Amino acid sequence: MLCPINSVKLLNKINNLRIIGQGTLLLIRGLLTYCKIFSMLKIPEHGYCFVCGISSKKGLNATLFLMDDKSVCCEYEFDINFQGPPGFVHGAASFSLLDEVMGICAWSNGYNVLLRHMDIEYFKMVPLYKRIKAIGRIEKVEENKKIFVIGEIVYENEVYIRARGLYILVENELLGNVKKVFIDT
Repeated sequence: MLCPINSVKLLNKINNLRIIGQGTLLLIRGLLTYCKIFSMLKIPEHGYCFVCGISSKKGLNATLFLMDDKSVCCEYEFDINFQGPPGFVHGAASFSLLDEVMGICAWSNGYNVLLRHMDIEYFKMVPLYKRIKAIGRIEKVEENKKIFVIGEIVYENEVYIRARGLYILVENELLGNVKKVFIDT
């Protein structure tokens, strides 16, 4: 699965062009949207969330997107602050990113869930300062309360980490402010 986050960079460059007229700019953006290059919706950040919150000074500050196929995707580059073995990402940091894309995938698909259990396989160490893709997608739903989500961290079209999570639907009363962040935004 491809995560066209680079199209966001392309869109930003197109928006910054000053040499073409506004009408031409709108035409280019419209054509790219029509061609499904920009077929994603940015997920709102969550304040002090370690992974996606912009208020968290020590967090990842990752940006996640809901794709047309209902998966959630994020391109990210880990820096030295998330090092485990020299030159590579700490397993807990990569786990955090996967947990976020998988959980947000369930929430974005209308399931009010909390993680119950996750299995994770580390195939290769994730290098620092390389642009990786984290992808989460719903695998299946059982008994209308068990949501199974698959997550992968991919670098250069190779899966470095794969996870499978079991998320459980929870009652709205238990969620409090959590529901406001995901549903009301």
